[in-house]
Amino acid sequence: MVSIKELWSDGKAPVIQTVSPAERTNIYDGKALTEFFTDSFSIEQDVESRYMAILWSHGAGLGYVGNLKSDGTGPDYLQGITPTGQGTGSQNNTAAQNNITEYNDLMRQMTFLKSHLSIKGEPIRVMNEVFQGDKVKLKPSDTSLLDERLQLITAVQMNTIFQNALPKDKKIDVLITNTCYTQLLETGYALKDTVSVLISPQTTIPFTGFNYNALFRQMERQPDLTAADIAVNVRSNFNKKYDDPHFKKHFRILTPSAFALMGEVSFSANDLSHYGEFVEDFFSGMAERFWQAAKPGHQDAKLLKVINAARAKCLDISPSAPFNSSNYGIIDLTHFFRTFTDLCRKNGIPGWDDPREQFEHLMKKIRIVWHKASGPGQYSEHRASRSPYFLSFFFPSKNVNADMVELLIKVYLRLFNTRSLPKDLSKWPDFIIRWMKP
Repeated sequence: MVSIKELWSDGKAPVIQTVSPAERTNIYDGKALTEFFTDSFSIEQDVESRYMAILWSHGAGLGYVGNLKSDGTGPDYLQGITPTGQGTGSQNNTAAQNNITEYNDLMRQMTFLKSHLSIKGEPIRVMNEVFQGDKVKLKPSDTSLLDERLQLITAVQMNTIFQNALPKDKKIDVLITNTCYTQLLETGYALKDTVSVLISPQTTIPFTGFNYNALFRQMERQPDLTAADIAVNVRSNFNKKYDDPHFKKHFRILTPSAFALMGEVSFSANDLSHYGEFVEDFFSGMAERFWQAAKPGHQDAKLLKVINAARAKCLDISPSAPFNSSNYGIIDLTHFFRTFTDLCRKNGIPGWDDPREQFEHLMKKIRIVWHKASGPGQYSEHRASRSPYFLSFFFPSKNVNADMVELLIKVYLRLFNTRSLPKDLSKWPDFIIRWMKP
């Protein structure tokens, strides 16, 4: 069962009520979700009505509510791998649940599945083994097993749900997603036709999320808030929530792992109306030139060498603990492209100054506000690639297990196939496939 808190006003004061879909609603059923949002959006509204939606769930990088099915027990896969009981076993189980919940993004789920497809019988031993970091070895597995167990709502599917539910010619003015790793180019592009402004983290973020109290208070005082005003409120009040002594004390005690990652949280509010321009005027050109450089039999060895060097300077966005690995393929686009163009200048490779200038120009148009990772932490203690700027994209490293890379690409293409991506953007996965081949 899903409960959603809905804020509404009777003209006097805001009221928060619980809205619950039917008890047996499957949240992975697009039709059921469309019906829910249709009901939510169909309240009598005037032409000036505006919409804000807040998603609160696991983030999966390329989608939302990422979960693993557990042999007949439903979408909450923790039911299938954790025992019930008392004493030491119960304590270990709680620790395991905390760990896997806090690191539950799509790529980490895939690593977990590849390593531990047989998890019945001794779940506590398996959980303890999983969180021993580099002692866990990846094993090749059939991706059909992933398809059977992996569930998430992709951004493409979410866009379709919004499209079918929203009144004609309406968009969601502000979509706030309290979901890890979901400020991706691919995700925002998929939502651009139904969402105006996307406020989302590039990094991990605790389930306690944003400062909703401060946001709702300002909405009550200023009902004419713009999307930009909301973005500024979310950014400016985020630290105030976590710096409050009373909240901080309990947050540290109840969720120590999430507390330890707070210095690494980075999110932004992005104007999706410029994503079409961003892809057409910048990204598609980069993808095309990279794809041509990797053409079999006609490779541009000098350019490929620079691409490889720039990629090697980018660490993965998702935290390396508990797997002590950075091979999930999501990196910061700004850091990569700035590094790449600097290396092009250094190595005498022409033709990248104008794209660099265009990129910087478009970044200023897209990024409304930015909450920078404060550090120190796993992101910020190493180098600039651990301090995301406003947008991630999919670019796996060559220096990882070949089976894992193949699996990442297959899942990426399944979730964002050529029908879901604009024609030019589809060159990006084509380039990756060429580039990753030995």
